[in-house]
Amino acid sequence: MTTNDCVPALPWGAAGCTEWELDGDELYRIVYTDEQRVDGCEHGVHLSALQHPDGTLSRENPTEIYVYIAGDGPLSGAQSRALAQMLLDAAEQADGWAALESSE
Repeated sequence: MTTNDCVPALPWGAAGCTEWELDGDELYRIVYTDEQRVDGCEHGVHLSALQHPDGTLSRENPTEIYVYIAGDGPLSGAQSRALAQMLLDAAEQADGWAALESSE
């Protein structure tokens, strides 16, 4: 879904969401960011979380940071710093999303 189709609103920095899913008596959807990629290679980072219909995020399944490392080739110093910065930025965004977690 596009950000325009997502109600309630997506958390800050999210790029989209899935359709609503039912797990037992819990209704949720997955919200996610675009994958950030390091220039010149296939390494990247993105976040996802479970969102409830009231807009809160799941406390039981907290925000996840996904790191993609493609292949086994070396990274340059600049690429290593870029990947490290992406991880720091993702951690900061995950911390911000934690403030949206449900109290239950």
